[in-house]
Amino acid sequence: MYKRQTQAGHNKLVEVVQLQEVHIQELETALFQLTKILRLQTMQNPGLLEARLNRVENQLQRRIQVATHVLQAAQLRRLSIDFLSQNQLQQLFTHLHNVAAKHGCQLLLEHHSDLFQVELSYFFDGKDVHLLLHVPMVAPDSMLRLLKLHPFPLPLTSDSHYLLPSSENDILAITAGSERLSIQISSSDLIGCHTINNVYKCESHGVLRKTFTDTCLGSMYQQNITAVKKLCTLKVHNAEEIVRQLLNNWFAVFSPKQITIPVECRNGTSRELMIPKGITKFHLSEGCTAQFANHMVTSDYSIREPADFIEYEWKWDPIQLQTDGLNPSTLLPHMELLAKHGIHYPTLEDLQELKLQETHGPGWWAHFVHFVGNATLVIALIIGLTVLGFRFKRHLLQKRQHTEEQLQEQENLQMLQAPVEHLPPIIRAPRPQPVVMPMH
Repeated sequence: MYKRQTQAGHNKLVEVVQLQEVHIQELETALFQLTKILRLQTMQNPGLLEARLNRVENQLQRRIQVATHVLQAAQLRRLSIDFLSQNQLQQLFTHLHNVAAKHGCQLLLEHHSDLFQVELSYFFDGKDVHLLLHVPMVAPDSMLRLLKLHPFPLPLTSDSHYLLPSSENDILAITAGSERLSIQISSSDLIGCHTINNVYKCESHGVLRKTFTDTCLGSMYQQNITAVKKLCTLKVHNAEEIVRQLLNNWFAVFSPKQITIPVECRNGTSRELMIPKGITKFHLSEGCTAQFANHMVTSDYSIREPADFIEYEWKWDPIQLQTDGLNPSTLLPHMELLAKHGIHYPTLEDLQELKLQETHGPGWWAHFVHFVGNATLVIALIIGLTVLGFRFKRHLLQKRQHTEEQLQEQENLQMLQAPVEHLPPIIRAPRPQPVVMPMH
């Protein structure tokens, strides 16, 4: 009897174990299906999908904008400022320095930002747009210093007149090497030159003179008065007041008589300036103005701001952290979620957008309505295409039947118009003979 009870208990235990295995298998299957559904819902979340599509759209718009700026700047023969990044500009500038040093030349560009000032050409090969940047490099001895003539009176023994030298070519260019060479050009010649900072890049000026005394400005540079009298045009003028600015606040003045000039300054002070007869040089303080008889002289006044850094200390309010999407409890999950979708350095706007999607995202009712609407649209599209297909097929059949009827009418008309001798013989069908059935 005990053996039977033990056997029955063992059987029940085995049944319970088998039943639990079945239930566990059903639970695992249900859990797998639930996990799959949640994963699909997460991947197909309209909020995340919209955020990714917006990011892709912004990237496309950014690239289109950069391409537009490049072509617009290329039309003006310049490089667009947003085409290359800062690292790319520095790498290009370093590479240009290495190329110039390799060929024994001097690069005329001083900073990497000067690349936006040089001339650029572009061409299209049917597939891509190619940009050609013209970077100037010169030999070390080909740089010339420019000296411009500012005519100033040469006093005579007579106080009523003076000599004023003049020259059509008012610029003297001198090399900076040990062997001084020169060329005399006009200010109008610099109009056709390309300017980079304070450097004029000119072409077709490769002929330099070894002597200075065969030109007007060269003779002045060498202070050869005899050659100046021969080569320069010296005009005689009535003695009158002439003022020329030399440096920032240094001036040269020719006065036919000794005068006292009042000076007024921006700080409210005033003083007098004693100008002797003839040629003199004077300094005018910053922000001051001197009133001559025929000229008003004003010195350069520059306002210098302090170069110290201005520090602003910002402290985030704890309540503002939550409203800005920087809640410490949700910041790390949001960062991980955005990193899975390729956004490793999100902005504050991205975090706020993600928070809005979580708090104000559509519920299950919106998803259901969205699904029903899409299904209705697909069904209506299929029905419309089917109706159009049937109508198109019916139209083809009617067109074919109409064509066959026209051909038949043309054949009948041709047969009626043909001569009798050319008509084909008429073959009559045999008459049916009565059939006699034998009677038995």
